[in-house]
Amino acid sequence: MFLKLSCDQLRPAPVAANGSVIENFQSITCKPDYIRHSFEELRLEFLRTGRQLTSADIVRQNATVRIAAQ
Repeated sequence: MFLKLSCDQLRPAPVAANGSVIENFQSITCKPDYIRHSFEELRLEFLRTGRQLTSADIVRQNATVRIAAQ
């Protein structure tokens, strides 16, 4: 079995000439809307807000949050 890590456009796994499926690891962070954050950052934002946020949403929210200096 051939495994390939790719940030190409997300698509179904191709089928080899012998009929076996060529597996690809695909990540949401490869999509343009999510490319500026890791999957862990996206997961934490989902847990924090209860909804899926794009990188632009996260940046916009972070710009409004003020963290007090200690």
